[in-house]
Amino acid sequence: MGDLLDKRLAGKKVILLDAFGTVLHPIRSIPDIYFQVASQNRIAISQAELTAAFGPAFTRHFSPWKVNLAETWKHWQSVWADDLVATRKWLRNQEQRVEFESFFASKVDAATEESQWRSLVFEVFGQQASTVNTEPLLPPTHSPRNRPQPNSEQLQNAFQTLWHLFKEPGIWAVDPLAQRFIDVAKRNDLKVHIASNFDQRLLTIVDGLPELAQIDGCFISSDLQCRKPDPAFYDSILRQTACTAEQVLMIGDSWWEDFATPTAIGIDSLFLDSNSPDRVVSQPTGSTQTEVSYGPIKSFRDLLL
Repeated sequence: MGDLLDKRLAGKKVILLDAFGTVLHPIRSIPDIYFQVASQNRIAISQAELTAAFGPAFTRHFSPWKVNLAETWKHWQSVWADDLVATRKWLRNQEQRVEFESFFASKVDAATEESQWRSLVFEVFGQQASTVNTEPLLPPTHSPRNRPQPNSEQLQNAFQTLWHLFKEPGIWAVDPLAQRFIDVAKRNDLKVHIASNFDQRLLTIVDGLPELAQIDGCFISSDLQCRKPDPAFYDSILRQTACTAEQVLMIGDSWWEDFATPTAIGIDSLFLDSNSPDRVVSQPTGSTQTEVSYGPIKSFRDLLL
């Protein structure tokens, strides 16, 4: 093993890996898949429109906290120190922990997640979210003009196709470096779990991919009834694995979901820096602490060298 990996795995019992963007990647782009399904259902929409609509719609239905994050960060920044220890100490203050948890609090189950995906598909394909059977979380950002609106049958058929399509293991590829990392972790007698906001379809995907045969299980939002970056997501995993925070390592490609929240509650975390984050928690300059650096890594390759 590489020196960084040796240090990261020391004292660990459980490895948590994010799914989408960390271990799993679609073999085709999301807009490309949506465009194909739209064409099959005679829904008039371009790939450019799909690309522009998907991101805001995903935030609207699955990460509404991002809309208020910039303003909240102005308050948090004064206490969310670059010093990792100070950051953890801040969140061990009960009042501040409640504030943090309240901001990211989420409540989901399998039915809610399917309904949210249905709402997203309807919105992306052109129907205003207010006409779907979920309460709008944010003002719609996608208002197509000068093209026919799809009818309810077209939208429902498109949703069902996409819902089942993304459940198929065959449309997903396993990152080969992630697979190598899993092999190393298992050779070191560690438990390896997926920890994801993906819904219950993830269980079918993981079961259907031979490359993930060594995975010990999946922690998914619908089962835990909350989503990353809600600290309750990780608190629940610690209870279920009977581990202390120090015995767990989390790796993922989303800063708040996979790095900031677990780090703040004491779980060693590695951020895969494929998205060029605006901020990274790290050890302060001149720190004499013996903890491993908490800066980002570019890929699993950095661990395996």
